[in-house]
This record gives sequence, C-alpha cells and structure tokens, in this order.
Amino acid sequence: MKPVARAFLSATAMTAAASLAAPLAAQTTSSARSAGMAGAYQAIATGAEAIRWNPANLGFPDRPSWSLSLPRLNLAGTILGPGVTDVKDILDKGDDLTDHDRQLFLGKVPDAGFELSGGASIPWVSLSVGPFAAEASTTVLAGGSVGKEMMDLMLYARQYGDIDHERLSEYRVGNTALRDAAYSTLALSYGRQVNSLVPLPFPVSVGVTARYVKGHDLQRGRIFEPSVDIDAEELSIQALSLRSTGGSGYGVDVGVSARPLPALTVGLSVQNLVQKMEWKEQLELRGHLFRSTELADMSVGDMYDQLESRPFDPSSAPLEAYALANEIYEQTYFPRVVRLGAALRSGSTTLGATYSTTAGKGELSEGWPSYLAAGIEQKLPFLSFLIVRGGAATSLDGATAFSGGTTIQLGPVGISAAISRLKGNNESSTPGTFDSTRFANRLAAGDGVGFSFGIDLRGN
Repeated sequence: MKPVARAFLSATAMTAAASLAAPLAAQTTSSARSAGMAGAYQAIATGAEAIRWNPANLGFPDRPSWSLSLPRLNLAGTILGPGVTDVKDILDKGDDLTDHDRQLFLGKVPDAGFELSGGASIPWVSLSVGPFAAEASTTVLAGGSVGKEMMDLMLYARQYGDIDHERLSEYRVGNTALRDAAYSTLALSYGRQVNSLVPLPFPVSVGVTARYVKGHDLQRGRIFEPSVDIDAEELSIQALSLRSTGGSGYGVDVGVSARPLPALTVGLSVQNLVQKMEWKEQLELRGHLFRSTELADMSVGDMYDQLESRPFDPSSAPLEAYALANEIYEQTYFPRVVRLGAALRSGSTTLGATYSTTAGKGELSEGWPSYLAAGIEQKLPFLSFLIVRGGAATSLDGATAFSGGTTIQLGPVGISAAISRLKGNNESSTPGTFDSTRFANRLAAGDGVGFSFGIDLRGN
C-alpha cells in the first residue's frame, strides 16, 4: 500500500481508537432503581437517592431512618450511523470487501459522519441519616466522530490496497473529532416538612442540595483537513488536542414535595439554580503534523509517542490549535435542570411519572436535554424478596427509551440492576463542521443500550 493510503488509514485508526475508547454514560440515571423505571423517579426517590432527584423528599417522615449505597455503576452509550453489528460485519470482510459492501455500509453513515457518544456515572458512596444526606460521585462524558468522506476513502484503500488517485483532491476529514470531560462531585442535602411552620391542608416538604465540583479533565481534539501535494502524492494531516487538567465549581439545588392525598406525592425540583464552573487555563497541547512519508512505516506506538503532551504556548503553537483554544471552554458548565414528578402508591404497586428539561446553556449534562417518562414498580406477593420495574421515556423530539430492572431485597440489603434500550432521534451534526454540540444532544441522537447496577442498605 502506498504512503498516502497508509497515512489516511493511520489517521483514521487513531481517531476511531480514541473515539471507541471513550467511556460511556447513562441516559437517565443515578441508581439502578431509577434506571429501571426509565427515569420516572422524581417523586419516588427517598433516602440517599433523593439527593439527585429532589432533596425535599428527605423531609417526609416515612423516609428511611438511614440508607447507605455502595459504589454503583451506571453505563450507557449510543451510536449514530452504522450499528455495532454493521461495523463488525464490514471488518470481518477483510480482503473480500466489495463495492456493494462498501456502498451499503456508507449508506448508513449520516452526512455529518459516524458518531459515538456517552459517559459513565459512578456514585462512590451515598449516605442518608434522617433528613440529611451526602454523596460522592464521579462523572465522565465523552463523544467522538469520524467524517463520512474519511470513512469512504478508508474503506476504498482497505479494499484496493491503495487510494483512487483520481479522487485524491476529495480527501476530507469532515467531522472527525473527540470531546470529553471528567469531574467529581460532593453533594450535601437536607429536607424538612414545613407544616409546623406554615398551616397547610396537606404535608409539604422543602429541600436543598449544595454541591462542590472538582474538575479532572476537559479535552477537545480534532483532525484537521489534510494538505495534499498531488504532484508528490503526499498527504499531511494535523492531529491536535487541547486539555485542561483541572477545575472547580459549585451548584445549589432546591426542591418542594407535597402529598395532597396519602397515596399521591408530587414534586418540583430545580438542579443548578445557582452554579459556577471554572477550568484551569494552563492548557496542555497534544498533536503532530503527520506526513504520509513518515506514517508509511510508523507503528501505532510511534504515533502515540508523537502525541506527548506539552504546555500550550500561543507563540509557538500551530494555527489550528487556536481553533481548539477558542472552543474548549464553550458551555463547559452545568445547565439548569427542572423536574416535575408524581408518584401514586397502592399496596405493593408504585406508579411514577417525571418530566425533566434543561433551561439555558451548559453542556455538562448526563442525560437527554428533555424527557418525559412513566414507570411502574411492583413488589411480587409470591416472591416477597423480589421487586420488578419497567418504564418508557421519550425525549419529546424523537428519541425513546425502554427500561426494565429488578431488586433482590434481602432484609436491609437490596441488590438492584437495570437495562435500557435507547432509540435515537437521528439528528446528526452539521455536515462539514466541527460540531462541539452538547453531550446530551449527541446522546439523544444515537441508538444504544444502558446498564446500571448497585447495592444499597436501608433502615426502617
């Protein structure tokens, strides 16, 4: 295979590897219980789970006397474009790849390119005692994309062992980029019933959560459009990323819950009513100008050696780095999230509904920008230790989720798991641009799955 083709394949491999290595995050989740009901949990969450959903729920007297959640794992991820099976099939073709196979695969790639989106939410420990609760957690959000033109030419080179030199001027990178953020949160919540202070006809509780946020990583990476020397048949590709290694911030949430009927709970909560997030401005630059002549015999290890981080020096950085510098901090704070919820309990059955929406800018959001969810939780009378859940959600702009889950309750110990199937709205990025859109929007665009698991203990 000639150097230009190897250069193109190597650049594509680097980007695909970086995107596929990105951790994945959940759509609607702070626990396996809430994930099992597709996020229809705002008025149901009690104990430590109320921290993320509505701290006002901590004020009702039927809360658990205490609760403790051990490290939990909430994962999900979505793909916009060919599915996992399609990718596997095209890779399995090997030398048997045909024009029909290539065109069939490319027909499933949006004009803006192939996208992966997701993240991971890991609540390390959550604890509640009476009306007080605390939680420490880590969140990772990530996304990557590979341009359609790049995939087309990569598959052509794979099929024929060389590029189509008549199409050399068509080499395009398109939306080939990666984006990630990682931060940890310490949250403290308090809820109180206010009927002793204000005469009301039914129980009403208010709550507040204060959060301190520690940023660990904020990164924007991009492969820029290649420079092609047609006469020399040489290709030059600039691959760059900028990274901030830390940051800090805070947020304040408020909530109110009411019980107009003994079996009915309704609630309203506002997450990030007040918030601030700042990232360090001492940026690290990674990147290199790769030429086809050097890429021809360069191993993956050699390529990564060229990507060693160094301080970002505006006086010596390549011009392309300024494009990343202008957008790395774009909306890298938390949006305001407003949630309305209702829960109806009847014997061993609990029905829940939640409407959630983001207000204003800010891309550090773990779930869909907006959704409406309904779910059910059922304690089985013939298996008293087993609780089953199910739910469905819509993003209101075409994405849907169907979830199911269960809890095995052994005395005070509950072992919970949930799985979700996500169907995206297929709203791709703008073709020909580096789309730095919100993690939440990209998550809602693609198809995927989610999984949650956790162990918690609760007092009476």
